[in-house]
Amino acid sequence: MQPDCYNVIKPKLIIFISYPYEWSFEQVKQAALLILNIQKIAIGKGMSLKDASVYNIQFINGSPIFIDTLSFECYEENKPWIAYKQFCQHF
Repeated sequence: MQPDCYNVIKPKLIIFISYPYEWSFEQVKQAALLILNIQKIAIGKGMSLKDASVYNIQFINGSPIFIDTLSFECYEENKPWIAYKQFCQHF
């Protein structure tokens, strides 16, 4: 960890990139549920997802993985989820 920062994220290389239009219904469902779970956890930590794109998910060994670490912003109390519309459009 760097002394002048909270945390350092070191991403792993994804060998195979897949796209939502290639996924099964079950994979799209898993991706949607992952986004919602991440949003729920983020709210509990005072953060929120500023976008909820289906393209923020990749599948590694059959499991959905969230790859857009820059999607987080500080949550403002009583503010609606700004990414809700995009979530509904993508899923």
